[in-house]
Amino acid sequence: MSTSVTLSNYLVLPLFNFLGEMNLVGKESRTRTRFIKMILDRAKEIEQERLDLLKKHAAKDADGKTIYFDKDKQETTDESIAQNIKIGNSEGFAKEYNELLGEKFIIDVMDSSKETLNGIKEILLNTDSSFKGNDAAIYDEICTAFETLSE
Repeated sequence: MSTSVTLSNYLVLPLFNFLGEMNLVGKESRTRTRFIKMILDRAKEIEQERLDLLKKHAAKDADGKTIYFDKDKQETTDESIAQNIKIGNSEGFAKEYNELLGEKFIIDVMDSSKETLNGIKEILLNTDSSFKGNDAAIYDEICTAFETLSE
């Protein structure tokens, strides 16, 4: 049995969102809240790195300014009305973003986190939620990572 939970970065946000949407009460709800606090910094880090990669691979105008899309999907360099960044090098972005998502996130089991991690394991393995398609595959990967935890 394992003394850590290893997730690929691409599983962190789906896990974060899935747990956040679950209707839990009492101890299970508190366990979820503690766990979300444990992975929140990693989720923020992944999102910030994604934004940094978008900016790195953004399309630029003749003056070197980043090109964005506004709410009407019109190109603009005005960041104050920007909704999305226009990608200039989509292959470069995809390569680096996939590398980021493939990185491992290891959550070590310590005395202070053991109860929370085992509680999340039980919540995940005993959920009434149904899954299909890609969500089912992601759920399976998450469960597999938590199944290795020793009690």
